[in-house]
Amino acid sequence: MTKLNITKEQIEDLYCNKKLSIREIAKIYCVAFDTVRRKLKKFNIRPIFGHRKFLDKKGVKLTSLQKEVLMGSLFGDGHLVKRVNGSCNYSESHSIKQEFYAKWKINILSNILAKHSTYTDKRGVESINFRTITHEELKPLHELFYRGKVKIVNKEILNSLTPLGIAVWIMDDGSRSGRNIRISTDCFTYEEQLLFKNFFKAKYDIDVRVQKTTRTRNNKTYWYLVFNRTNSIKLTHLIKDFVLEEFKYKLTDFSKIKRLYPRHKLEIENWLAARG
Repeated sequence: MTKLNITKEQIEDLYCNKKLSIREIAKIYCVAFDTVRRKLKKFNIRPIFGHRKFLDKKGVKLTSLQKEVLMGSLFGDGHLVKRVNGSCNYSESHSIKQEFYAKWKINILSNILAKHSTYTDKRGVESINFRTITHEELKPLHELFYRGKVKIVNKEILNSLTPLGIAVWIMDDGSRSGRNIRISTDCFTYEEQLLFKNFFKAKYDIDVRVQKTTRTRNNKTYWYLVFNRTNSIKLTHLIKDFVLEEFKYKLTDFSKIKRLYPRHKLEIENWLAARG
């Protein structure tokens, strides 16, 4: 067995300062993995193994872009998971048809990403999922968005929602019915739907209707948000610069609407003028 002739200072420099892995150090000295591991133990240097790659990520500060995308995603397809020790990580899953969208988010969150993978369920449906490392800055988001394991909405959360966040929310859960934009909000209570309604009106002067639907498979009542044609145009103008090209079909293009009542046209023009 080849001996590893290295001092404590040398191995500390390689392992702790230069952050080489045990395998990389073993390759430099042409020794076995376990030889390096035993040397670390002899010098009371705690092995980190596979967790080393996450250490630098835990010290990363989230950017405003990352926070806005996370906020919008938490209204839609994203989830925060709280661990037993109180730490939190973020996870999300999409159909493989929306792999481009998942990869867009993966790229934005790359410096706190733990892993991403594709899988096929029992029905043969292929999906892509990803999750982040546990991160200190995800704790406040969990405290805002969750009561136990249930997502909630309040004024504090909504006041943090930007046009980019709204765009992500609509890319996640939005659709278009005719010229009307709809957002699926069925995981929220009716009282929370009213908070959404008040938020859009107070902050952006956009009116939205809370619509009720009953699903035949379970006979339960759910709610969703509907923006009429005039307000869909306003909403489109607010978020269009942030919506990926592949999701532009969910928006209402003002230029393509041939018939619009003069009062509605004037309302839109005044709204656009007020927003500069």
